[in-house]
Amino acid sequence: MKTPDDTVKQRMNRGLQISSITMTVFYILLYYIWQETYALSVSHWILVLIWITAILRIVICLLPKNQWGQPDAPMKLSLLRNGIFLITGLLVVYVFAKVSNWYMVVSILISFGCYLPVTIESHKHPMIGMLMVPKTCAYIAMLLYFL
Repeated sequence: MKTPDDTVKQRMNRGLQISSITMTVFYILLYYIWQETYALSVSHWILVLIWITAILRIVICLLPKNQWGQPDAPMKLSLLRNGIFLITGLLVVYVFAKVSNWYMVVSILISFGCYLPVTIESHKHPMIGMLMVPKTCAYIAMLLYFL
């Protein structure tokens, strides 16, 4: 029989999965904001790689084997999906560096610098989860830049 705690945990785990997917979509949108803002293009391979890594990450995020939020969740899947996400982020960093938008480059690097330790260590050291606050601030800074 399901307890209220089980339902809360299940919803929290689904939230982790959904936020991982929305972060991926955020970087796809960021690329298109870059393209629209600067009216430039890069090698079509950059865009292809952004889409391939984003789709791969989303597919991996949807796999039930992720066991979102479980203490025994497979670290290999976490490292795989987040390694792929890092590649997506670095590709977006590249396009902003190409136009010397160092504000965005630094903001993206800060967001990843705060996010990656959380994904690797938060199951052992929950307080590392506090790094999600500056990560979110970096996301807000990125959005405010284009307003």
